[in-house]
Amino acid sequence: MAEGNLHLLSAIINREKLLALFEPGQAIVLQGGATRHRYDTDVDELFRQESNFMWVTGSDEPDCYCVLDTATKKSVLFCPRPDPEDEIWMGPHETLEHKRERLMIDVQLNDELEAYLTAMGPSKVHILTDEVTFPGKEKFTIDSAFLTPTIHEARVFKNEHEIELIRRANRLSDVAMREIMKAIKPGMKEHEVEALWRYVTFREGGPKCKMNSFHPICASGHWPSILHYHHNDKTLEEGFMILLDAGVEVLCHCSDVSRTFPISGRYSEKQRQIYELVLKAQNSVIAELKPGVNWEDMHFLAARIIVEGLRDLGILVGDLDEMLEKQIWSFFMPHGLGHLMGLACHDVGGFPNGIGRRTDPGFRCLRLRRTLLKDMVVTVEPGCYFTEMQIEKCLANPDTARFVNREKIEEYKPVGGVRIEDDLVITETGSENLTYVPKAVADIEACMRV
Repeated sequence: MAEGNLHLLSAIINREKLLALFEPGQAIVLQGGATRHRYDTDVDELFRQESNFMWVTGSDEPDCYCVLDTATKKSVLFCPRPDPEDEIWMGPHETLEHKRERLMIDVQLNDELEAYLTAMGPSKVHILTDEVTFPGKEKFTIDSAFLTPTIHEARVFKNEHEIELIRRANRLSDVAMREIMKAIKPGMKEHEVEALWRYVTFREGGPKCKMNSFHPICASGHWPSILHYHHNDKTLEEGFMILLDAGVEVLCHCSDVSRTFPISGRYSEKQRQIYELVLKAQNSVIAELKPGVNWEDMHFLAARIIVEGLRDLGILVGDLDEMLEKQIWSFFMPHGLGHLMGLACHDVGGFPNGIGRRTDPGFRCLRLRRTLLKDMVVTVEPGCYFTEMQIEKCLANPDTARFVNREKIEEYKPVGGVRIEDDLVITETGSENLTYVPKAVADIEACMRV
């Protein structure tokens, strides 16, 4: 997959966007990700660029800085001075001229940064946090309060190149998920599923896709009831499902996709009932997505459909409005509906203008509390889980236990849990689903039969 210069074209747009938010006569200094070694060894860990730095520069090289001049609107990338000794081990160094041409930005050396910034003479220097260090920092007036919320809010709204990179990450997810659906069978190990995911996404994506968005969740048997299960060490058993929640990065731009499918290739009746209930919740939310929609309303819509469906199956009993008032869904869908996504899987900007988390049980795990606007990228991932500790907690409280059919819930515990997750970008009039992985029951079963 050739990514071309999409990340660099995106960075040019992002620098212009960021500079427009600052008064003239100031400087912005961003510190990139550092080379890290494995504990007390000289073994380099796989480098992943710091997200804000990637957003501004498009550079995936370690130990760099970027200085933005709010007066001239000029940006300079500062890189480590090459050590000739390194060429013996790592090969020839790239010239500054070639680096400038390749990265579409002026490039200088780190040991020139202090003189450059001094000559600029900014009234203040904006940095993300007080922990940021750069040569000569003590000589300047530092502001560590304004840049972080400003750049985080700017990152919420994706440009066309960012959206395309996220779309490409989703295409890799599609290829990998389909191969796994075709390959899966009883007796396989969860770690084999993880290995296949990593192999296919790297095979198809190439060197710029070494990173996963997060550690893949390959949960089979009753383990899909554990939201962030990561052991991936169990054997896949006939008659159960596997929940695969995984994502890959394309030049740090993420995908995040979840599917729950039967290990034997065909859903049982109860598995299908719960799966189609979650799918109904997801499809209902997706149909409503557009600018102006409140995310908490979407969360409640999904929760209402889950509660209605569990009541229709006889798992819950009682008055619907009363169950919703008690937020009974929190025992079966204890997470939020989804989150912003971009240069991080759980991307920045979910709580703007000092808005914090809610504390009530059905909403306390929301990662996003704002009105949707054009060019936001969100995940929509409702779920329904039969988690032993959650069920025990529900039954221990008489105020919620009265809504539960104890015999019926025992019948559904072997289902474990179901989560279905897609990535969507908000458009002018609705949304575009960037995720292509099959999710209708018939489509998944057909894929698994091939």
